[in-house]
Amino acid sequence: MAKAEIHWNISEQPVPPPTADFDRGHGAAVEFLGVVREMEGGTRLAGIDYSAYPAMAEAEMRRLIRDHAEAFAAAAGADTGNPEEGGPSARASARVWIHHRLGFVPVGVASLAIRVQSAHSAEAIDRCRWWLDQIKRRLPVWKRPVEAPSEV
Repeated sequence: MAKAEIHWNISEQPVPPPTADFDRGHGAAVEFLGVVREMEGGTRLAGIDYSAYPAMAEAEMRRLIRDHAEAFAAAAGADTGNPEEGGPSARASARVWIHHRLGFVPVGVASLAIRVQSAHSAEAIDRCRWWLDQIKRRLPVWKRPVEAPSEV
């Protein structure tokens, strides 16, 4: 089974710009940016304050990494070592970067980035979507919308 190389960070640091560091076996790169929008539920926002309990978030990320490996094991196929049978020389494993920002994030700024590189576009898109869905459902990061000051 081809393994994904996963890098993740949950911190108050801004979302870093994309990297141009490609594996020679990767033919696809997908990026998702979650950006704080101005309106939420009819309320004008200044931004969102994100918080997390670090030990809890780290433990859940480890579970997500394990679940990701299981979810995409079938997609990787049998790792025979023979390029003609789909071994590692015939395809590169996926690379995933995840950054979730904590603290106050103003409107128009990214709070979440997911970047995936893989051999083929469908796999990169599927992996990116999987990570987005799982992060939104399971990662213990809480958000508190901060209203924009009212205009007088």
